[in-house]
Amino acid sequence: MSLSACRYEAQLPASDTHLSLRIIELALERRRFGYSRIWQLLHREGLHVNHKRVYRLYHLSDLVVKRRRRRKGLATERLPMLRPTAPNLTWSMDLVMDALVTGRRIECLTCVEQYSIDEMFLELTGIDGCKDFEHFSRRLRTHVLATAGLKVGVGMGPTKTLAKSAQWASKEWPQFRGVLALTPGNIRRTETRLSKQPVEEVWGVGRRIGRRIGKRLNLMGISNALQLAHAHPALIRKNFSVVLERTVHELNGESSIPLEELQPAKQQICCSRSFGERITSKILMQQALCQYATRAAEKLRGERQFCRRISIFIRTSPQAENEIFYGNSAGEKLSLPTQDRRDIIEAAMRSLDRI
Repeated sequence: MSLSACRYEAQLPASDTHLSLRIIELALERRRFGYSRIWQLLHREGLHVNHKRVYRLYHLSDLVVKRRRRRKGLATERLPMLRPTAPNLTWSMDLVMDALVTGRRIECLTCVEQYSIDEMFLELTGIDGCKDFEHFSRRLRTHVLATAGLKVGVGMGPTKTLAKSAQWASKEWPQFRGVLALTPGNIRRTETRLSKQPVEEVWGVGRRIGRRIGKRLNLMGISNALQLAHAHPALIRKNFSVVLERTVHELNGESSIPLEELQPAKQQICCSRSFGERITSKILMQQALCQYATRAAEKLRGERQFCRRISIFIRTSPQAENEIFYGNSAGEKLSLPTQDRRDIIEAAMRSLDRI
């Protein structure tokens, strides 16, 4: 026989035979035990052998631990997260880190209210112990300009209304360079800025209300924000509303409008667009109405809400010359709340037929 065809086969020593039999017995008793745990059992029995020797005999005996297959979970439908219906149901945390000139690092927990698509309120209580308000505002304005490419106005105050007034003043007078802080420690500065702000520009009053009740405000001697702040809150509530009374408290540094970390649920959803071309046929009007109803249903499902009433309105252009202005509306109350676009489109078409 050729030497190349002769192969060496390892022979177990006589001392390994007893050990191999004991390993097989333990493996049959403990089917989920591998060689390492069997080696520990041998140690407890008084057989002090090397773990490498146990590993070699374990595999020479064709022993192996069968891997368990992963249990498959039940196939269930993924449901969207429920929208919070009350405060303190859902919380989010955002930590902001910064450093002082001295090298001391600070970590702040920010509370943000997304007021609109281009405005937000931030809770900055206690930051004046580390940084000056206006210095922090300028760094914030520079950061937004560098990252988003947008010039923003930053106003600070003890209340949301005073912060909005500070923001308005920062844009109105160039010397502030987009940043103004109305702090309780500088009352004279606050009164000066409020005396130069028309009452129509106060947050919570608005130009619409200012035009509607302008004569009544003038009769009461209120033409600017400072005069509104000095008005008696009970008198304002009696002659106007509780909303304007809260504005008076806010102008005096009393917080009456809390920070809304959870956006309240919408009471209505509106989809209205001006047509690029004049529509003169009912078919084109129905096609456009289908698109608007579909978009409204998408927004409704995005808010995870249901609607109970459908309303539509149509009107001609008020800027059209030599034409009589026409406008009309119709609505329908549904028997069951829905968010299905088919139900919404069907109700919108019935309302259009009534018009």
